[in-house]
This record gives sequence, C-alpha cells and structure tokens, in this order.
Amino acid sequence: MKLVMEKRLAPSPLMRSLVPVVAAFAALVFCGIFFAVTGRDPFEVYYAMFSGALGSEYGISETIVKMIPLAMCGLGIAIAFRMQIWNIGAEGQFYMGACAASWLPLTYPDLPSMIMLPGMLLLGAAAGGMWGLLAGWFKTKWLVSELITTLMMNYIAILWVNYLVYGAWRDPKGLNFPLTAAFSESALLPSFGDLRVHAGIIIVFVLAAVLAVVFRDSRWGYETLVIGSN
Repeated sequence: MKLVMEKRLAPSPLMRSLVPVVAAFAALVFCGIFFAVTGRDPFEVYYAMFSGALGSEYGISETIVKMIPLAMCGLGIAIAFRMQIWNIGAEGQFYMGACAASWLPLTYPDLPSMIMLPGMLLLGAAAGGMWGLLAGWFKTKWLVSELITTLMMNYIAILWVNYLVYGAWRDPKGLNFPLTAAFSESALLPSFGDLRVHAGIIIVFVLAAVLAVVFRDSRWGYETLVIGSN
C-alpha cells in the first residue's frame, strides 16, 4: 500500500472556511505559549486585549476607525497578491497617500467639501499607486524583487512623513507636539452620532463588493487570475 499526497486543483468550500479559522486559532495558541514562557498569563492578556478593543462602545468605535484604512490597504494589495506579485509595501503606500491627501486641506483649507473630499481621495489614491508603481518599475527594469523594494520603501515613506510633521507641516500652535494643523470641517468624512466611526466604512464595503464582482465576472478579473497562475 502506497500513500501519495497530491495538491488539490481547487480548495473545497469547507477548506476555504476552515483555513482562516484554524490559522487564527493557531496564532492565538502560539502567542499564548510565548506569553506563558515570558511569565504572563495568556488568558489575562487576551482578556485585556479583547475587552479593550470590543468591551465597550468606545472600544468598538475606535477599533472600527483603525480598521477602515487597514481594510482599504488590504483590498489594494489583494489585487497584487491575486497576480502572485508580493507587494508588502502597503504601509508605505498608505503613508504616501495620506501625505498627498493631507496636502490639500493644509494648503487650501477653505475649499468646500464637494471639492475637498473627492480631491483628497484622488490625490491619496494617485500618490499611493505611484509609490507602488515605482517598485513595479524596478522589477520590470532590473528584475529587482518587489519583496525587497516594497519593504524598504515603507521606511522611506514613513521617514518622509515624519520629516514633514516635525518640520514644514508642524503646527506652530501645537504646543510643540509633532502634529499638523487640524483639518477644516470640509476635509472630514461624516461620522455617525457621537462616535468617531465615519463614512469611510461604507466606502470599504462598497470597494469590497465591487472587487468581488470584478474578480468573479469581468475579463480583467479573469486576467489577474491567469497572470497569478502562469
């Protein structure tokens, strides 16, 4: 009797559901072991983490606020990952996008929201995309691995934003804190009630739905899958 292991041509629906669950559980177990080895009670640590993030209305709202830009970055690099292009520079691309978007309200604070918000969105998308495109150019021009370039470019983007926040964009009325001047009301997305959760969460769901449909039903979506399988 001979056992042979063969890779599935396509994962089953059950496996697609189980893999993320098992991965998350394994991460909790291994982190718990690390906490125990370093003299901390894993259950107390996890309780503090989850109660702080999800144990109150304020905690849930702040978790969602942090989740919105992370989810947008995840949707962006999902396209690259689908094509087997390992873009791990989402952090740097986010920083450069935020930098470009911040330029508009800091330079023209009196613009109406109907111009300000779309302008910030377009500038942020263009700057983040161009920062990623630069790594793509290195790959096509000199065959430099995008793993290396996107990782290293994260630090360039972060340090550039730090330079602006500590220098040219530093708020002179900020009591010596490294902050820019506060944005005008026209540069802020509408929020829900007294919480800081804003309309960006709607954009996340819309983008996720659009990408799902495009990946599944469009020619371009099929092409990205073929590129990744090539």
